[in-house]
Amino acid sequence: MDYKSKYLMNNHMNHNLQSNIFYTKYIKYKKKYLELKKKSNKQSGGSVKNFNVVFPNDKNRERLNELKKYLLDERGWKSQGYDFIEVDDIKNADIQVYFKSNEELKKIVNYNKNLMNLSITDYSTTPTTIYFNIENWNNPPKEFKEKNNRLSTYRAYLVQHEFGHAIGFGHEKRPEKSENMKSCPVMLQQSKYTEPYCLANPWIKKLI
Repeated sequence: MDYKSKYLMNNHMNHNLQSNIFYTKYIKYKKKYLELKKKSNKQSGGSVKNFNVVFPNDKNRERLNELKKYLLDERGWKSQGYDFIEVDDIKNADIQVYFKSNEELKKIVNYNKNLMNLSITDYSTTPTTIYFNIENWNNPPKEFKEKNNRLSTYRAYLVQHEFGHAIGFGHEKRPEKSENMKSCPVMLQQSKYTEPYCLANPWIKKLI
């Protein structure tokens, strides 16, 4: 796995590096991830944990307004004391957000098969970068099973999931079928697993 893919937040973090050339860059990535994870898990006595977010050059206001609606929903990360504040200057941002096509994302992940056709969070950049996959945003993967409001449920889940990575949360394991179809944890890769393992769920408040 090349160094850029190694930076990406995914289940393949523990694969061996194929080259020592990128070892130093990987250590820097790991340090940043662990710092974010510590910040996210820290007991803050109810105080708000703020992250500044920038949407560089995205002129699709309808799409951005929908994204921000999900991000600021009280059932999402806000229920855990997180707040996301939009800023105009990338120098003041903790997180930057882009929408990219499959073809663009293939180049970004250097054609890594494990990461194609997904939305991804990349810690190798400053600020941390979230790339939302436009094709999935408009047409959720067939593995995402939801009978009602499928598109809006998927979009809400996708926003919570990728921003969860951006603030330091990793993936959760797939539940067993014997767990009686409990709602999926938002940090489960629901684009791969929903039914029969768990029910599609975009929210955090009732699960954490």
